[in-house]
Amino acid sequence: MWILNDGTIIRYPMPVRIGDTLHPSNIFKNWTKSELSSIGILPFREVLYNEIFYDTEGTHDNIINGELVRTYDLKERYSIEEAKNVKITEIKSMASNLLRNTDWYIIRMYERGVEIPAYIVKERSDILSWCDQMEEVVNSFTSYKMVSDYSVCFNK
Repeated sequence: MWILNDGTIIRYPMPVRIGDTLHPSNIFKNWTKSELSSIGILPFREVLYNEIFYDTEGTHDNIINGELVRTYDLKERYSIEEAKNVKITEIKSMASNLLRNTDWYIIRMYERGVEIPAYIVKERSDILSWCDQMEEVVNSFTSYKMVSDYSVCFNK
């Protein structure tokens, strides 16, 4: 990405008008940083944050090695206990989605007494065990950052 002197962010190469001159999109791959800078275009990068757990209270722009880097002043959206509950809800939702494909086996067993295949019982047990383990992990976290940075992924 790039940013113009007026603050316009360019997310992909495209023709750009600087003053009275319309520059073609290929300047973004053919010109050096120095050449782009001379007409008011800088490479641009945003330091991303977890929008579920943080609100922004402002930004800071710094030029680092000829690149404008935007960082955000972050405010925690929840208490640590509330953040843990949000993360645990995410885990339970993921488990629910994983179990959904085999729920009909459970319903069939209760409605008609048809036995659930052993591999389905194991698969569901693995998902539920994973969910319990992830909940324990999240509850063990002692900082907000640990909770917000934790990535939930189920691997079979």
